[in-house]
This record gives sequence, structure tokens and C-alpha cells, in this order.
Amino acid sequence: MSSNAEFFESESLSVVLYGEPFFALAVYCNLCDLHVKRDAIYYTASNGGKQSYICPRCFRGARGESIEVEGFQVFKSNFVEKKNIDELNEE
Repeated sequence: MSSNAEFFESESLSVVLYGEPFFALAVYCNLCDLHVKRDAIYYTASNGGKQSYICPRCFRGARGESIEVEGFQVFKSNFVEKKNIDELNEE
């Protein structure tokens, strides 16, 4: 990182890559549209070639072994717990 790098703060994470700001993915729950804040836990899974994001409240509140997300049934065991930390959210 260059010595003239600047950091930017916003609701979503910002990082400086090669002197240019990069704003990381803002994570929203697919069920309740809650914004997953920085350093908060969320659950993610791939369904139909698309990433799904679920907040802990919706994940714990879902009854049964699967959760319906955008028309797909996704088994709870397929979700991975992640923390919305200050790094690139690469899936």
C-alpha cells in the first residue's frame, strides 16, 4: 500500500487497493432485508448459482431443516456462518 493511501468510512466497508478506494459488498438478509453490520455474524449459501445471505435472527427462527430463499429450498447444513469483517467478501 502506498504512503499516500487514504481510508474512507461508510456504512459498507471501504479499503484502499493500489491507491484507489474499493467498497466491499454490503450484505443484506434475503428474508427480512436487514443490513448486516460490520463485525456482525451472517449465514451464506449458494442456491441456483446465486449467493444467499441470512441474518442470525431469520436463520434461528426458521423451522425445519431447510430455508426457502427466492424460491429455492436450502438445507440449513449448507449455510456457512461468516462474520462481516473488514476484508473482501469473496465467495
